[in-house]
Amino acid sequence: MSDTVFILGAGASKDAGCPLMGDFLDTARYLLAAGRVDDVREHFERVFRAIGNLQAVHSKSKLDLTNIESVFACFEIARTIDKFPGMPAVDFDELIRSLKVLIARTIESTLTFHVLHQNARIPGNYEKLANLISKLRSDSIPPHSVSIITFNYDLACDYALFAKKIPFRYEIGDGPETNDTEPVSLLKLHGSLNWTCGKTGVLRACRLWDCFAPYHTWHFDSDYVDVTQHLKMDPYFDRLFSDAPEQGFEPVIVPPTWNKGEYHKSVASVWSAAARELSDARNIIVIGYSLPPSDVFFHHLYALGTVGDHPLQRFWVFDTDSSGEIERRYRDLLGPGALSPVFANNLCGFKDAIPLLESALLDHV
Repeated sequence: MSDTVFILGAGASKDAGCPLMGDFLDTARYLLAAGRVDDVREHFERVFRAIGNLQAVHSKSKLDLTNIESVFACFEIARTIDKFPGMPAVDFDELIRSLKVLIARTIESTLTFHVLHQNARIPGNYEKLANLISKLRSDSIPPHSVSIITFNYDLACDYALFAKKIPFRYEIGDGPETNDTEPVSLLKLHGSLNWTCGKTGVLRACRLWDCFAPYHTWHFDSDYVDVTQHLKMDPYFDRLFSDAPEQGFEPVIVPPTWNKGEYHKSVASVWSAAARELSDARNIIVIGYSLPPSDVFFHHLYALGTVGDHPLQRFWVFDTDSSGEIERRYRDLLGPGALSPVFANNLCGFKDAIPLLESALLDHV
């Protein structure tokens, strides 16, 4: 179990290029109009046609059609009740697949890995986080155990740990990235761009270590690189995912809503691991996760997962929201044992959070 659990939301990947949930569809529309996703144009167009048909609900109800989380939830519920406005005959499986393609390609097209001297650099502030984790694991006495819970699909955190030679595991039946006996648990609650279920329904990950360890480092000729696409070009990828769907590799992308039933079997081990880590954590550090009301699932996961014998020392939230809304959400989430003096809401982003955490955690581990 971990002394410190980091919880990362979309805000953690924002400065690396990823759009926030409220900006996601606008970004996808721009990529489509700019011709940057022509190879998957049909998927983007299918999603936007469906969103256009949803405008009909506004005469009797309000629905946020600008937020990708709201649209994802709407598509899932429409599949459940077999009804979609203006579309009497809908292949819901194909519509959901198109939405996942849109999400994956938008992330791949915006979260860029800069290349310096032919080596891919760690994007955004994930390098700072990886450095902090490395110090916690090696500089503290006794060694400080760490895990990461993330709602992000991208590979920025994965690559940061890989590049800094910090062993990690996804807790989906995979082994650690090295032979280290205590790897960091990287728990991606909503799936990942390098995971798939294939035809067997068994969740598997294309791990960075397996693909790139033989080369020791990555060498690129361009100024930017798409890490996900680079993984798919490796022969190991083809061997691992030989039973992937005929229409091509489909990443595991779980909707950020309460309705996660069909995904339960494949990612249950990840959710269980997250609950275990939360139960024993002394420090819970939240960066860039706004605790949206739509994600009722996490409310219950947190409530059940944090039942344990170890009292919290810190529950710190880092977010740039100054309206007070996000702080209110967290205060409503937390019980009396996790409020003052344990709880602190810090009005700063990822970059400014790291030095504060380094000072606090390294001085008091």
